[in-house]
Parts: sequence; structure tokens; C-alpha cells
Amino acid sequence: MALLRVLGTVDIDGGPGDENARALLAKPKLTALTVYLLLAHRNGWCRRDELAALFWPESDQAHARSSLSQALYQVRQHLGPESLAIRGAEDVRLTPDALSCDALQLRQAVAEGDDRWACGLYAGEFMPAFHMPDAPEFHHWLEGVRESLRSQALQSAWKAAEEGERAADLAGAAECFRVAGVLSALDSVGIARSMAGLARVNAHVDALELFDRYGAALRSELGVEPDATLSDLADDIRRAGLGRVPDINAPSVPGEVASRVEGGPPRPVERAPWQKGALLLVLAAVLIAVVAQLPSVRPRVTPDPSRLLILPFTEEGTATGEDRTWLTTTLPISLRPLLDGAGGLTAVSESQATRVFTAHGLNEGGELSAANVLQVAEAVGAGYYLTGRVLHDAGRRRLHAELVETETGEARVVVRLPIDSLDTFTVAHRLAGEILIGLLGEESRSPQLLSQSLDALREYVDGWVARRDARYLDAIRHYQAAMRIDSTFALAALAYRESAMWLPDGTPHRLALLRADSILARWPDRLSTADQALAAAMLATYRNNEDGPAVLTTLREATLRAPDRASAWLLLGDFLLHDGRMLGIPNSITLGGAALDSAERLDSALPEPRRHLVEIRFAQHDTAFARRYLTEHPPDTTAFDHLAWVAAELLGDPIAMETFGQILPTGPTRTWLWMLLWSARAGAGFTQADSAAVLLSANPSLDDVSRGEERFVLAHYRINRGWPVNAENTVATNAHYPARRHQALGRLELGLPLPSTWVDLSALAQQVMATLGGLDPMDHLWADCHLGAWHALNGRARLADSLANELSRWNEDPGLRRGPIARTCPHVIRALHDSTPDFRALRLADSLLLSEPAATLRIDLTRWNLLLARAYRDRGRPDLGLPLTTRLGFIVESSAYQTPALLLEGELSLATGDTARAARAYALAAAFLSAPAPALAASADSVAALSRELAKSACGGDCGPYQW
Repeated sequence: MALLRVLGTVDIDGGPGDENARALLAKPKLTALTVYLLLAHRNGWCRRDELAALFWPESDQAHARSSLSQALYQVRQHLGPESLAIRGAEDVRLTPDALSCDALQLRQAVAEGDDRWACGLYAGEFMPAFHMPDAPEFHHWLEGVRESLRSQALQSAWKAAEEGERAADLAGAAECFRVAGVLSALDSVGIARSMAGLARVNAHVDALELFDRYGAALRSELGVEPDATLSDLADDIRRAGLGRVPDINAPSVPGEVASRVEGGPPRPVERAPWQKGALLLVLAAVLIAVVAQLPSVRPRVTPDPSRLLILPFTEEGTATGEDRTWLTTTLPISLRPLLDGAGGLTAVSESQATRVFTAHGLNEGGELSAANVLQVAEAVGAGYYLTGRVLHDAGRRRLHAELVETETGEARVVVRLPIDSLDTFTVAHRLAGEILIGLLGEESRSPQLLSQSLDALREYVDGWVARRDARYLDAIRHYQAAMRIDSTFALAALAYRESAMWLPDGTPHRLALLRADSILARWPDRLSTADQALAAAMLATYRNNEDGPAVLTTLREATLRAPDRASAWLLLGDFLLHDGRMLGIPNSITLGGAALDSAERLDSALPEPRRHLVEIRFAQHDTAFARRYLTEHPPDTTAFDHLAWVAAELLGDPIAMETFGQILPTGPTRTWLWMLLWSARAGAGFTQADSAAVLLSANPSLDDVSRGEERFVLAHYRINRGWPVNAENTVATNAHYPARRHQALGRLELGLPLPSTWVDLSALAQQVMATLGGLDPMDHLWADCHLGAWHALNGRARLADSLANELSRWNEDPGLRRGPIARTCPHVIRALHDSTPDFRALRLADSLLLSEPAATLRIDLTRWNLLLARAYRDRGRPDLGLPLTTRLGFIVESSAYQTPALLLEGELSLATGDTARAARAYALAAAFLSAPAPALAASADSVAALSRELAKSACGGDCGPYQW
């Protein structure tokens, strides 16, 4: 196997068959990618989006991922077809036998406590003189690893030298003292320590040579002479006669030289015991004097509120060796590039922090007193410093971090996080997100904000800072950039809210993507100062809740002053059309239409006015126009959002509804469009009286399969909305889509009880399985899985275990398509009725769900996380269920699952005493349901009341037996 050497050089050593591997070094980006795959994460797995953003930051996501795929293909060509391992759609790593690396060997030696081996492995700086200017984030990582390896090698060198000295291995100790001296660079205390150590092991010439090199480096780099105390140390060594003795057996008198010339054996230099003792005392006294007189405290620097010092993390409790050598060492290193440059912060480099620690005689790995911490923070001029502790308790890990203001000693941000794994990348990103949000004043954060895309988070925080400083256009640009990088609903929703857009009554308004785009992203770069004033005036309407007619006057004046009148009229028309009624501006649609007409007359090439004018005709319930337009422009699967908006505007007109229904396409597209209509009707207060018969009668030409699909889709949708479903009248069982199975599935997801007629579980299981003939094997897995979970939740352990065993056998069949359901479901079923004191089955299922690649952690696995969280709750351990709800914030995209997850998070937060988190979860759930945020009561039974209140808002006041 070839060896990649990155310490002191960048080279590959290998045999005759490794020419392809050596050719890799001719391509810097492939070399950097290979090194990152080897060293970035302890377990080796890297996410594709992480690699794409790191190495192709200037490309959009599609092109970056394409470039990454090509690069990985080339790496495989150089290292062999089996060199890369793929896990799911997102994760990739180098296989252990693809390539070895001296930096990995150094880390292994440090972890195993083999300090002599580690000292020998460090051949120089990590990847010296390696540059890749188009990947700045890679250079952040490179600097962090470079400093980390140097620091680890230095500590190992000190330990190995002291051990060699104790074991009387003077040659080995001298070599390690020499390495420590070289690694100490310009650190005067380290140089003094190395010189004294070399003198003690009789390497006196080496000690003086080290002093000479140190002096030359000081003069060359800083233009100063060595400190007088170090010069005194060198002189004391010479005066004691030590500097003139090359080694312990060298001749020192002419007679001894003559005896050697004559062939006689050399006689060792004899010293009296009192001379040896006195010599050691002199050296010790000199070293103490040197350290005491060295400038241990730099001149005090006024703390800069933008500078952040990240202190070494400590730990409490009993931990495994792997935990100790990994988490506390790597978390500060991983945090530094994440926080450096984000939100206006500058992180103090590790090398600078190490120098200050050493100058103060402090041990970076040990406990620090409050006075020591303040001393170091003031020395580097840091306005804030970050401390962290990893707490170990009965096999669980928690992280407690505090961001402290140097001047006042006040903890500005306190973060407590459960650590679900040793994946430092994930833990560091979560912690960085919490710190940035807390420092910059985010009052109602949600778990979804802790995005895996650090670039998006940075843009979001920069937008927050710009808004705080009243630089609204800059804020909007940063929010746009955040949304382009990470378009997930939650991050976008928070960015929209942070743009200070409010309804007239002051409550936050959650904008749909189309409308938010109209408001936030419609300012072309070519707009002049007057146009920017128009944009700022629009934003001010939301920020200040101004009176509608006054706003209109302001906007009209700004429009008339704009040099590019067409764009200005377009902005005004777009604003009036989408937000005029919300602000109470009379005749806003008519006025918006007039503004858009003006824009089109001034510049006929603008496409937006025509589209907006079409929307106005719809909003005015012009059904004849609707029929003609939709006939000429047939909807397709890409038009859902637009058609949903159109349908919502047509709700008040039955003729328009009928017209719209008659011209819809047939097949699945028709089904989903009708679902959007039903969604809009529910939002407008319609009840479940609008039955599925409307959907089915509107499309009489469907065959049995399609009709079954439409029955299932609507029933499943209505269940997720919490509406009661009449199995006999609304949905009929057929051979293709067994309705009761899907009804059971929908109710299971929301924790709803099944109808009383379904109490006989055995009969239900037989009925469902009897309808599965001819289905895909995965459909069988799906049915078995949900029935097994339902049995487990209802205390039928024997039936649940039977289905779990059946699923396990199916999962071993090599002919089946397997996915997350097949891998995890048997363990989830067993976990739901686990009654062991340590929840073995629950913990196993939890770990399996966590190990699934992020690309698969979507709707398929969301329900299992919900069920496990409820299982922990029912067993009196809400503290164990709460991290699962946090995890759901990353993987849930549909509001049908967001709401139960947030409500469960609120309930578990109350149970653990975290009322602030409960309030945030309930408020966000209310936002997803477009309901007013409920007041958080202090009583324990407030959970049920809050759930009922939100559920009532969700289904238009007619929920039936709806319970979360």
C-alpha cells in the first residue's frame, strides 16, 4: 500500500505498482481532496455537499456536485477501483487499504500514548507551501490541522524526552529535546526548556546550537536580539564547562589525547559526586531564573469585541479513552474555522493562543482558573472567550459551553447540547450555530436553523447584523444568498421573518416562497439610489407597521423619482398586488394593476407585468378569463405552487372552482392539483363536509388503479390534516391500495386512535394482508412494518415480535430492494414495547436511525423518530426523547410532520423543565399551522390544552376526535 507523506513534504512513497498513485500529486485539487478525505473526520465519512462547498465555493450546487463526481472518479483511477466507499447517496470515504498517511500514523501514535513514535513521525510542517487559492475554506481547515499536528508533536516530544531522561536513555532524550526545540520556534520558554534539557543529557553543543538558531531566527524575522536571560543561560552553560564537552566520553586533557594516539582506550572524564550535584543545582536555578525573567505577560491589549478566543475544552465524569483523545481535542480545532469570519467575528489562531499559554506557564490540556483564563484573553485582546466541557454520565455525553465577555465576566451565551455521536463535524456545526445565534440576539430560534450548510448560516448571520445596523438592502442580499445556498423551508422562513416583515397587528407573517421572492429578490443590481429608496420604503412598511395609505404615498413618490421608471412601477405593482390588502390599502389590486400597466407601457420587454396582470384577473374572480387562460396554458407538475395560489384566490366562487376542475389534466397530476385545492379550502375554513366524492366524480374516466390511487391520496391527506375518515363512505378497499392499511398508517403517524370497529387486531391484520396480492415486495414490508408498530404500541408484544421476525427474514433476502424501512423497522417494532431497565432495544433503534445517511432521513424515517420519542416519553424519560425531536428539525420537510414533531418537542421540553424551549416549539408549530401563537401556561396539563388549541386551528374548527 502506498504511503502519502504530508509532514515536511507532499509526496507518495510506493512500490513499482504505485505509479498511478504518485501521479495524483500532479493535480493539486485531487491531492487536497484526497488529504481531506483521509484526515477530516475520525470515521472517514464525508458528505458530498460538504466537499462540493469546500472545494468549489464559486460554483452553484449543481456544477459543484458535478465537479466533485468527476474528481472522485479521477481519485478512483489513481488509487484503484476499490479505493472509495459509498454510503447512501451522500456519504463517501477512502477505504482503509487505499492509502496510508504519515499524519494518520501520528494521530494514532498520540492516541495510543506512544510519544517516541509520534516524535519520530513529525518530519516537518503539514503540507508545507501547499496553496489552492480558489478554495479558501480548505485553507482554513489546512491551517487548523497544521497547528493541531504541530501542537500534538510538540507535546509528545516533551513527554518522550522526559521519559527518556528518567530511563537514562540519554541519546533518545536528546533527540526528543532537539525536536521540541525546533517545534518551539520563537517561543522563548520552550527554547529555554529545551536548552536545559539538552544540557542535562550531555548534549551541550546541541543546546548552544539551538540557541544560535533561535537568535538568528529572531534577528531575521523580528529584527531583535534574544532575551538577555536566554543569553545568560547560554553563558552559564559555557562557564560551567559544559559547552566544551562534545559527549560524556570525549578526552579533555592532553594526556588523554596522547593515550588515544598511542592506541590506548580512552578514559572517561571523572567528576566528583558533589560536582555533578552542584552542576544540576546550577542548571535548575538558571532555568528557574530564565523562566521567571522572561516576558510572561504581554502588554495588555484593549479587548476587541470582534475577537474570540476559543479555550481548550475539558471534561467531567468517566469517559472512554477514545472520547478523551477525540472530543476535547478536536472540537476547539473544528470550531475555529467555523466561527472565524462569521457575523463579524475573528477567532484567535491556535498558534497565537499556544504562545500566550506557554508565555504564562500554563498547560493547555489542564484545568484553568478564572484568573488564568482572564489573563490569556486579555493578552490576546479578545472581547469574548469560549469555554467548553464534555460531561460524561452513564454512557451519555453532553456538551456545556459558555461564551463569556472578557470585560464583564458575564456569560453572554450558554449552550447545552446532547452529543449523539463522536462526529465532530456535526457537533461543531450545531455549537457554532447556537453561539452565533445567541451572540447576535436571536430570540426565537428553532432547531431547523442549525443547518449543515455553514455558508448559508454565515449569510443568515451577516444578514442579521446588517438588519440590526439598519442596512436593509445589505440584509436582503445576505438573506437571498442564504436561501440560494440552503433553500430548506425553515431557514428561508427565518430569513423572511428576520427581514422585519410584519402584519399590521405586529404578528410575524410566514411568507410563501413565491411571495417572498417577489418582495425580497426583485431589486435588480442596476437600480439607482432612488430605486433603493423605493425598496427601503417597502421594507419600512413592514418594519414600522405604517398606515397603508401613508405607505402608498411614500412608495408613489419614490417611484416617480426613480430613473428606471419601468422597474420602479413593476416593484410598486408587485408590492400592491401581493401585500396591499394585508396592509389595508384600499383598492390595492386595482392600483397594482395600474402600476403594472405603466411598467409594461414603459418597457414591453419586461415579462413580469404580464404574469402579474394574469394573477390580478384571477384575484378578481374573472372566471371567463380563467377558463381561457388555463385552457391555453395547461398546468403541469411544475406549476403546483402557482396553481395553489390561483386556486386559493378562486375559493369564494363556486363557478370558478367548477371551471378550474373541468380543465385539469387527468391522472396523478390531477390528483395532486386537487389536493392543493383541498389544502386551500381547508385554510379558508371549509370543513370535511366537502367529501372525496367531489374528487372522484370530477374524473369519471379513471380506471380502477387510478381511482384507487386517488382514493388513497385524498384519504391519507385528510388523515394527516386530522379530519375523521369514514371508511365505508369515503374510501373503499380495493386490491391495489388497501385503504384501512393507509388509514392505520396515517393515524399511527399522528398518534390517533383507530375506529372502534378495528379493535380486533388479528382480524385487521388478516384483512390487510389478504388485500396485498400482487403488490411490490416493498409494499408488503411497508404494511408489515406499520402493523407491527401498531401492535407494539397497543401492548400486543407477541404479534409485534412475530411481524418483526418476519421483516428480519425479508431483509435477509438478497432479491429484495432494501432501504431504511427494511433496515430499521424490525428494531423499531421491538423498541416500542421494550421494557428493559436500560432501554436496550430503544437505544439500538435510535442508533440505527442516526446512522442512516442524511439523504434517506426524510419522510420514510420521520415517523420512526416520532414513535421512539413518544416511547421514551411514555417510559418516563423525556430527556432521552427530546434529542430525537431536535433531530427531526433537520430531516422533516413536510409541515404535516413538522407540526407533530414540534408539539412533541414542546411537551418533552415542559417535562424536562425547559419552558423557554417549549414556548419556542409551540410558537413555531403555531406558525406552521398559520395559527396565533398560544400563551404558555405553567401548569402540567397545559400540554393537552395547547395541542387542542393548535389542532383546532389546523382543521378549521372541525377536528372530530383529533389529538396529537
